[in-house]
Amino acid sequence: GSYFVVRQMEQDVAGCWGMIRVQCAHPDGSPDAAAEEALAAKIVGRWRDGTPVAVSPDHDGGDPSRLNDFGFSADPNGNGCPFGAHIRRANPREKLLADKKDSIITTKRHRMLRRGRPYGQPIADRFSDDTQSRGLIFAALNANIERQFEFIQQAWISSPNFAGLYDEADPMLGGRTQTAGRFTIPKCPVRESRSGILPHVTV
Repeated sequence: GSYFVVRQMEQDVAGCWGMIRVQCAHPDGSPDAAAEEALAAKIVGRWRDGTPVAVSPDHDGGDPSRLNDFGFSADPNGNGCPFGAHIRRANPREKLLADKKDSIITTKRHRMLRRGRPYGQPIADRFSDDTQSRGLIFAALNANIERQFEFIQQAWISSPNFAGLYDEADPMLGGRTQTAGRFTIPKCPVRESRSGILPHVTV
């Protein structure tokens, strides 16, 4: 048989972009639009046009044929797409385990057909709350809800220790953490650790 999971996920768009603006402001407090776009892309794992940061880490507008046909082998340290980014948690692809073949076998056990459909009117100014309800209807088709949807949600997305992280949950959906809102961005020679990265999605 097949099982269908549906979730209504209300999004606080202005709250999210306001948080990102605070994170990326210049020392004098003025906004840095380029830094805002880059941090948002790192949190999600994709630029706003859908291009994965693992494929195009420095800018959007990558190869349209690779929106979903990509892996993380070329980004083993998370310098392009951080380990804690939403899409890397939701589908770690071939980099879940040290062995690529074992990773593919393991992730395939938990794969599901999923789609997201927006509801509500698009926000006119992403930094100004218009009090309107908007978000995403998440739908997933599963052969086994426990092994697929629930496993991904609990073991990958909500886990504070996913992929060697410590006390760091999904930056979009949150999770079981003792400290609020930490997000690690691997960099060479020194990684960047952001605090105050809070989820703005209510299920």
